[in-house]
Amino acid sequence: YPFAIAVHVDKALALKNWSEEATQAFAVVLAVLLAATALATRTYFRLERSTRLRDAALASLKASEARYRDTFEHAAVGFAHAAPDRRLLHCNPFLCDMLGYSNEELKGRAIAELTHPDDRAESHSQRQRLEAGEVPSFQFEKRYLRKSGEPVWARLNVCAVRDSAGAVEYTVAVIENIHLRKLTQLARQALDTELTGDAFLRHITQTLSELLELEFAFVSEPVPDSPRRFEMRALCVDGRIVENFSYDLAGTPCELVTDNKLRVYADGVQRHFP
Repeated sequence: YPFAIAVHVDKALALKNWSEEATQAFAVVLAVLLAATALATRTYFRLERSTRLRDAALASLKASEARYRDTFEHAAVGFAHAAPDRRLLHCNPFLCDMLGYSNEELKGRAIAELTHPDDRAESHSQRQRLEAGEVPSFQFEKRYLRKSGEPVWARLNVCAVRDSAGAVEYTVAVIENIHLRKLTQLARQALDTELTGDAFLRHITQTLSELLELEFAFVSEPVPDSPRRFEMRALCVDGRIVENFSYDLAGTPCELVTDNKLRVYADGVQRHFP
């Protein structure tokens, strides 16, 4: 806001009381005071404009933070922040529900502890490359372990947030639950085989047993001329194919199924049918 100030001093009037030197000194002092006033006025307007810009920037920042917080909390995928020591800092509700933990239970927990043992080496290798700066981000599929111990397949997209020196401050992971899709894909792959007969049944039984983390899975059929007695065609126990045997249907979980009824035993099958 530039402006100019002019000062006029009547020389004849001034000489009545002051010498010419005093009049000139007065004029200089007055000019300096007016210049200082003008400078202060310009500074005030500049500060006022700076304050308005700062307030607008803060309002924009708060709105942006609110949008990010809403996205983090209500997203239909998992979000997680992890420290450089690979311990979780914060997880959104979707990821908490997917793993069966509360956010407080997940805070400080090591990522490796939540990863299926068969996938820990790959997970460690991917994070090493990211932390070393070899890649800006990485994506891969792995199994997490729920609080109950059950595995759940997920697809991860992970990147690192670095400080001005390039050191990792924390990592951000976007985690998609692909469990059902992955099981379907693996089951279809298992069906794509040239095996036939009992070899095919053993292959399918073992594959499904491993995918569903089953302790016990089998395929059986009635013994000819003995409809209440069944014979195993494929039997998988704890992930291993074992020798087949025949058994009486009475008193087994299959008895009700053959009568067109459905029964589900989530656990304790041996207790129900010793």
